[in-house]
Amino acid sequence: MRVNIEIDSLTPCLIERKTGKITKTKHIIAEKKDVKNLKWNFNWTTPFDTGFTVVALKAYDSDEIEGLIAYKVIEDSQTVLVDIVENAPHNIGSKGKYDGVGSHLFAIAINESYANGFDGHIYFVAKSNLINYYIEKLKAQLVNPKLYTMEISGLNSKRLHDIYFGGIDNDENNN
Repeated sequence: MRVNIEIDSLTPCLIERKTGKITKTKHIIAEKKDVKNLKWNFNWTTPFDTGFTVVALKAYDSDEIEGLIAYKVIEDSQTVLVDIVENAPHNIGSKGKYDGVGSHLFAIAINESYANGFDGHIYFVAKSNLINYYIEKLKAQLVNPKLYTMEISGLNSKRLHDIYFGGIDNDENNN
């Protein structure tokens, strides 16, 4: 799958666009039943069939899903492969409810990489028209131009992780 998500802001939380209110977050491992009725761009039941973990980002005081990410830990390569990342439809664009969802979802994958001892390394395949966008917003690197493969690693992973998780030693599941 090719990753196709806007990265609006790098914030240690979500920001309600209408009010500017800072909203703490939580993320949970989703089950197939949690996503089967979503009317989003992607069919979110598919990652379960191919061994990916699906994680839902939510506002701390809500059960509404604000965004989803599907990833798989790749032990042999010591990395986390990101398959799909998507904002909830109500968060897309400048008129969306929350700012900060997209980058937060990537930080969740980076957190999983750290938890597995992979130093925050993740990779994904980007839509070709978003490569420069991910380079600019996430400091991702294009590692295979023919296949549009990108990675986030090293200080760039640490930077995103620190924004959302307060450093690699923080075990908290909420921000």
